[in-house]
Amino acid sequence: MKTMKTYFLFFCFVIIIIGGCKRRANPIESETDPPINTQDPGGNTSAFSITSPINGASVSGTVTIAVSSGNVSGIIMVYFYVDGSIVGIDYSAPYSYPFEANDYSNGTHILSVKGYDGSGGVIATDSKTVTISGSNSDNIDPVISITAPLNNATVTGDVSIMVSASDNIGIEKVEFYINNVNEGIDYYSPYMYQWDATGKSNGIYYLKAIAYDAAGNTASAIISVIVTNQYVFTFTNQVHTPVDVTVNGSTKTMAAGSSVSFTFTTNPGSFTYAAQTSGKTNTGQIIGEVLYWGGEITTSNYSSVRLYYSSNYFFLRINNTAGSTSFNGPLVVNAGLQAEKTENIALPTGSTYNIGYFPAFSNTTIQLYSNPGAWYVYWTQGINFTFPGTDDQQITLSNTSLQMMKANGGTQSAADASMKYLMPRESIHSPIISQEAEAPKEHEVPVQYELRHKARHNYHP
Repeated sequence: MKTMKTYFLFFCFVIIIIGGCKRRANPIESETDPPINTQDPGGNTSAFSITSPINGASVSGTVTIAVSSGNVSGIIMVYFYVDGSIVGIDYSAPYSYPFEANDYSNGTHILSVKGYDGSGGVIATDSKTVTISGSNSDNIDPVISITAPLNNATVTGDVSIMVSASDNIGIEKVEFYINNVNEGIDYYSPYMYQWDATGKSNGIYYLKAIAYDAAGNTASAIISVIVTNQYVFTFTNQVHTPVDVTVNGSTKTMAAGSSVSFTFTTNPGSFTYAAQTSGKTNTGQIIGEVLYWGGEITTSNYSSVRLYYSSNYFFLRINNTAGSTSFNGPLVVNAGLQAEKTENIALPTGSTYNIGYFPAFSNTTIQLYSNPGAWYVYWTQGINFTFPGTDDQQITLSNTSLQMMKANGGTQSAADASMKYLMPRESIHSPIISQEAEAPKEHEVPVQYELRHKARHNYHP
């Protein structure tokens, strides 16, 4: 490196001596001094000066920076600087450089020069301050800040990112980045971007905004936020009576066909729940079977569950429109079977009543007494009614077309001719209750998975 420098300097001396030639450089790419001795000398610089423009001058357009070496000898080249950055070199006296003031913003700027000798040392320096006015260029960066959310704020769900941006000419656009990924652009003030952090993992995220002006000048601002999304799990009641759901000691009741949600601070990964329902009288007495659901839910697989029962059960409704006959006696379902259930109920005339849940068999029978030991009506599966064989099935029975029978004997009444007749189903001896879970939903994803558990059942009166 040293040898090449010596050759270069020697070559410059030869050119100066034999040709008196001169090369004035255009602005150069380097923004630093050459790798040579750059220590300014003490003294011997008063005669080396910028003769034009004068200190404090107001300039515009093309301005020639003229340098006089005065009585300083040994200068072989002069470096020219604007605001500390090299813009050109002149290798022969008189030293000068055409400075384009319009390339710089309006305001105060410093012009400086350095004279180098043949050994690569700085032997003379000078500088002047000028004021540029009337410049057509825009070299002023915008000013930008993120006003919301605050730095290190905790956020969840939808987050409004608000930006304040200004410029001496005007803002062209503001870009929004999340963890260095461009998420959006806003071209109009007030500048903002709505970030949906609902599905994001909890943790630290970096929000950055970059403002651009028409000249391509930019400025950026960055903050960090902490995402702590709450996790919401939803239960939906698909059965015919209210369901009580308990999660982490909190119990909520959802009416038939409605939903309830439980909120966790973060996604728990899994949790256990318990739910139950039954038919009830208007005084709160349980009628029929109590249906239970429960178990562990893995939240990575599901975000909601709908509760229902399989076709091994049915829900009973009775329409009592038999004139003046009121029933105030036993209701017997599945008489003679292991699942036989007897309930004392009162059904005034003229209304339809929701009764309760019972196991469904191909030979299920239902008997309803007007009074203990008095008249009764009865229905038989496959003769007077037919189970649909579907989840959450229900039947509505009416005594309007059936003759009542004495409890102590007599002939069986004829079936209503309008009743449908189907082949009896095979008897079922182990009814189960199931639950079906939906896949996690983001926007509207169709059901993709089905989760079923065997549930408990209650055959005791």
